[in-house]
Amino acid sequence: MMSGRPAVAGATAAADAGAAAERFILGFGPEAGPPAGRRLTPPVGFPLPLADLVDAAETDPARARRDFAAAFRASLGVRFALAMDSGRAALALALAALHRARPDRDEVVLPAFTCFTLPAAAVRAGLRVRLVDLVPQSFAPDPDQLSAVAGPRTLAVVAPHLVGYPLDLTPLRHAAARVGAIVVDDAAQALGARIAGLPAGAAGDLGILSFGRGKPLTALGGGAVICDDPQIAAPIEDAARALAAPPRGAALRHAAAAALYTPVLSPRLYWLPARLRFLKLGLTEYDPGFPLRPLDAFRTSLAVRGLERLALVNEARRRTAERLTRALADIPGLTLLPVPAAGHVIFLRFPILFPSPADRDRAHAALRAAGIGSSRLYPAPLTAIPHLARHSPDAGRSFPVAAQLAGTLLCVPTYPHVGEREVAITAAILRSVLATPETRGS
Repeated sequence: MMSGRPAVAGATAAADAGAAAERFILGFGPEAGPPAGRRLTPPVGFPLPLADLVDAAETDPARARRDFAAAFRASLGVRFALAMDSGRAALALALAALHRARPDRDEVVLPAFTCFTLPAAAVRAGLRVRLVDLVPQSFAPDPDQLSAVAGPRTLAVVAPHLVGYPLDLTPLRHAAARVGAIVVDDAAQALGARIAGLPAGAAGDLGILSFGRGKPLTALGGGAVICDDPQIAAPIEDAARALAAPPRGAALRHAAAAALYTPVLSPRLYWLPARLRFLKLGLTEYDPGFPLRPLDAFRTSLAVRGLERLALVNEARRRTAERLTRALADIPGLTLLPVPAAGHVIFLRFPILFPSPADRDRAHAALRAAGIGSSRLYPAPLTAIPHLARHSPDAGRSFPVAAQLAGTLLCVPTYPHVGEREVAITAAILRSVLATPETRGS
């Protein structure tokens, strides 16, 4: 699909002052205080064994890069895998490189309800953002709006598989193919999921992974670009060669953070970092001023070791999701998102839709008071970003399904430290909240 191998050193330049000035953080406000007994299950987690930390600390950079490329190529069935400092950096690098190869294509299509880092990556790459609403009671982009928005300026249509729910890519492929664009298979929250038998991330023309906090596999930061098409991969490889090395001392800082990460996942300790605002837990950030650089050797190696355990962790999540489905299915007023017919869900979190924002917020407060680390995902559609009007002709439009998701979606944890007790507590609380006349009429 791509032609030529133009130089793309410009794609790796530092973010300009204008982009850096657009930083915007949106949250739900402070939570309702420490839970009773100061016990709180984390919303999501991927424990890091001490042996993995020791091995990763002893791996030299060249070996870490080789091991990463080999492991992720083999696992996902692709020919190209490049580790980057973050998932958003991976996406921005890829989009900027492909835009330089096709300068007439300067738009990226996103669903209006998704992670704020996606429009930040598009803006970081110098592109315009187009938005589409979603299909009700799902994370899937509306196919009619998708067909209407995609056009000759479209570079990419992005498919984010939120909380491990794989999208049916068929409508996105049709819309992209009709206008000559590519499909970006965003598996940042879905590593290990499958779409019609293909691994999430490898079911589109280009894939994006993330290893940040709260992702299926964490290295406490990092991401990757994966691809099986040499023509698409070529300009991205060119851009990657122009990147500066990770800053000195980065591996040491990340190793220190990793040593604290797994102990803090304990419900008896997690409530404390959940209250520390500087950690930005539960906040949604839009910041196109991030750097483009490769991943340091420590976290690169940590991702490789985590990949070996990912299937077991995802299976634990799936079993918890089955218990939650059985426990919650008969509660009047709750809507459980359907599992895609051709997809294998990893249930990074367990999503639930409530009848109203008031019901959702009361349930959230009650769960956290009982020590269940529920989360509200994204606080608003992408149109809430003030600076998006500079980069999107759709910033002033209304996206009712996206707004409804932002107002009524609640996710409950699936792993770790979630067992039969936590499932029973969750079901009892939600049943009680929705049976309260005050909330039913709100």
